[in-house]
Amino acid sequence: MTASGVDTEREAQGLSPLIAEAAGGHAADQASELSPAPRQGLRLARPLRVFVTAVAALLLAALLNADHLTDRAGKKPFGGDRDFWLAAWEPFQEVSDRLYLNRPRQWLDKAVDRELTTKTFTFVAKPTPVAPAQGSAAPEATPPAPDGAGPVSADTATGNGAEDLGAIHPPDLFAPVPTQRVRVPTTDTPLKLFAAGDSMAVAFGQSLSRLASATRLIEPDMDARTSSGLTRPDFFDWPARLNEIVANDNPDVVVVMFGANDSQGIRTPDGHTYQPLTDGWREEYRRRVAGTMDLLAAPGRLVIWVGQPIMASDGLTERMADVDAIYRDEASKRWGVVYFDAWPLFVDGSGKFDTFLPNADGALEAMRSGDGIHLTRAGADRLADAVLKRLNEETTIYP
Repeated sequence: MTASGVDTEREAQGLSPLIAEAAGGHAADQASELSPAPRQGLRLARPLRVFVTAVAALLLAALLNADHLTDRAGKKPFGGDRDFWLAAWEPFQEVSDRLYLNRPRQWLDKAVDRELTTKTFTFVAKPTPVAPAQGSAAPEATPPAPDGAGPVSADTATGNGAEDLGAIHPPDLFAPVPTQRVRVPTTDTPLKLFAAGDSMAVAFGQSLSRLASATRLIEPDMDARTSSGLTRPDFFDWPARLNEIVANDNPDVVVVMFGANDSQGIRTPDGHTYQPLTDGWREEYRRRVAGTMDLLAAPGRLVIWVGQPIMASDGLTERMADVDAIYRDEASKRWGVVYFDAWPLFVDGSGKFDTFLPNADGALEAMRSGDGIHLTRAGADRLADAVLKRLNEETTIYP
């Protein structure tokens, strides 16, 4: 810049205060009044824009994932918390569906085979033969209906209604009952065993698979899901999964273990909700247990339904005893289903819960984890070995 240019700039700067004074004020006062206002506005506007942008992003994310948010809320335990979140997310789901904003997530889920489903498996009632005890007489014939209306099913005779999935008398009451429920395996044709269940079945299923493989007469497979069971098919539909297994793999032996996560509210098909240890809860849970046993049972297949063991908590112990009674009763009605009582394996000499129990060598060993519920590896091995010994009573797998 030339010297004359510098002088011109200085003159302009020097005139600025004079011009401000001529306008009726002081330059310093004008600067103090005019310059801070825009800067303060900028300081306030930026956080506001960030906040509005964040809220808009969250709303858009909620709309894009409304189906999953609603599904997750619906899988919460029945109660006020579940009702609150369903009420919060269902309007988002409705808007998302109307604006087609949920389509991208649906396409992505379909691409990775992770589609949401609201339908649950429907049980189909079917006759289940009941085997007479060895050496006992054949079961008595079904009493005739009044006025010669035909035979009465066991459900009708006991007043349980036609929809009850409990066992009914087989069509031929005097048909010969097979003496063996599962075939004798060989190393060339091993038994196909499938183990399934909730979190209690994780360590147990692993031990069962390992010990079964060691016999060289069993080909094991398993599927255990934490936080699952029979009370909440909207979380995980076990009957549908088991139906898929028996249809596709046709196992010779199915070992299941449910109940640890089932002591929560249960909803009937007509929408009523019942809490554990109530008559309504027991009736609906029995219906599901019976239906699951029926879909698993088949000629030449043995179903071993493992009961829950004693728990550290008295309240949970009471609820597990309740479901075990249902398992035992329903299994007794079905020739192809065996109830295995795990309770005696995990009590001390007084019949009480104890984390540490004598192992095969007589030394005390932790059989239960710190939560007083789940099995340690030693406890899982103990249960798996006992179940395989029970299987050995049906067919030869141990020498």
